[in-house]
Amino acid sequence: LLWNSTGGKSAGRVQSATLHLICERERERLLFKPENYWVLQAKYAEGLTANFEPKVEKKQGEEAEEKKVRSEAEANEIKVIASSHPHLVTNQENKEERRYPVPPLITSTLQQAASSRLKYSPQKTMKIAQELYEGIGGKGLITYMRTDAVTLSPEFIEDARGWIRENAPQALADTAPTFKVKAEAQGAHEAIRPTSADMTPSKARGILNDEQHAVYRLIWERAIASQCKPARISRGQIEIHAGSTRWIARGLTVLDPGYLIFWKNIEEEKELPTVANGQTLKVENISIEAKKTQPPSRYSEAKLIQIMEKMGIGRPSTYASTVMTIRERGYVILEKDVLAPTELGMGTDEFLMRAMPDIVDVSFTAQMEGSLDRIAEGKLAWEAFLCDWNGSYLQAALVKARAFLRSFPVTKIEPPAGIEKSAGGFGKFKGKRKFSKARGPRKAASGDGAKPKRAPRASGAKKAPGAKREGAKAAAPSATGASSAPAFKPVPPTGPAPVCTHGHGPLENRISKKGAPYWKCKQGGCDSWAWPGKPVQGSIPF
Repeated sequence: LLWNSTGGKSAGRVQSATLHLICERERERLLFKPENYWVLQAKYAEGLTANFEPKVEKKQGEEAEEKKVRSEAEANEIKVIASSHPHLVTNQENKEERRYPVPPLITSTLQQAASSRLKYSPQKTMKIAQELYEGIGGKGLITYMRTDAVTLSPEFIEDARGWIRENAPQALADTAPTFKVKAEAQGAHEAIRPTSADMTPSKARGILNDEQHAVYRLIWERAIASQCKPARISRGQIEIHAGSTRWIARGLTVLDPGYLIFWKNIEEEKELPTVANGQTLKVENISIEAKKTQPPSRYSEAKLIQIMEKMGIGRPSTYASTVMTIRERGYVILEKDVLAPTELGMGTDEFLMRAMPDIVDVSFTAQMEGSLDRIAEGKLAWEAFLCDWNGSYLQAALVKARAFLRSFPVTKIEPPAGIEKSAGGFGKFKGKRKFSKARGPRKAASGDGAKPKRAPRASGAKKAPGAKREGAKAAAPSATGASSAPAFKPVPPTGPAPVCTHGHGPLENRISKKGAPYWKCKQGGCDSWAWPGKPVQGSIPF
């Protein structure tokens, strides 16, 4: 179906649903209309920096929307008012919060942490984790790294708490923290953790290379942090008024770090100076900065895996390989650490949305994952499930898709004016992609920048003894434009062309991948074909 529509190489309930997430985000970006707004900031001699924030009346049961300054004239008017009135402290607030420790790493969170902190791809992270699991110097350093359970063995919990008690007693929790396990988690393995809490990153440094050490540090610190007490932080806010304008300064102070000693996952501390209500502050400067609203950001590989996990697409063992598959198929590229869909990816997703919508439906994929889990658990008979699925869904879906294929128009999608093109998602390509109305994109000719095709050998011909294999490089044209390889001239079928059984007229002469001549319907999406001198058939077997 894909070969005869967009030229796509593969589809599947996991990879197509994943590709759909990326393409839907790209469509949101293309439809996004940026808006201008202005930000005003006041700096005070007392060490405060406050932003202009008008008070917004919140209706009951609704969240207050942020009010932005929408014009430069309005921004200048606010500055004039603020500059001509004293800045008085009118209110101060300090709220204490408890941040609970994070659970130990699982497959998806390990990939996310390595991506955000180390800039490692999911594939690289899992490769390094595999090395740590298999053993360095004859000893495995971590537990199995493909898991979706956040539970830890009682032996390691006691081991970790003993290490904390001896080395960081101020961070030890009174009782071992517990973490909620997702209902859909398989729980076949415990969380990813070091095999020994005593094997600290500093001790492991001598037997690990830099990349192995960086990943091991993430795993060790997260496992130890999971057994620490909550952190206590204080969020402060100072409200300032100048005439009719309102300015807010915010700060954060850590009162008791708790688990933050090992795993910092909060914003930087910003301590507010001591001021008194009613105090007049000395303004040093009021600045105005023009900004634009930004479209939804593209997904990084780690963020995409997080969404896949949340929506039930795939399993821990398939997250990284699924992302790699859609990259290898040419559906997406990695650009500036985010995934951007290519023209082929967008076209393939559009075709599947219309021809086989269930295959890109996240709920359909998640539901099937659940069924497969029940089969693995022995709660559902696989024979009955497959037979029912094939009869009630697949066959009817394929008939509908083939019928749609005959009328599917493939058109090149261009981004709206004002959206910057990128190398992915409708941007630059190596070579040009050609389209026909029904069959979609075809590979470019060698003159358009694509690799020249190797000339196929005639049917029955054998390679001469000692002859070198003639690949794309051997067939490349010389500087004068002539090819050093002999041109291949297939022998066309003789006699009149047979007629298409679907009413599309005479078939046209084609050459198979192995160099054999045959007849094929010229109408895109039609599968009528015939060997010379044989009846017309359907479903080409090559």
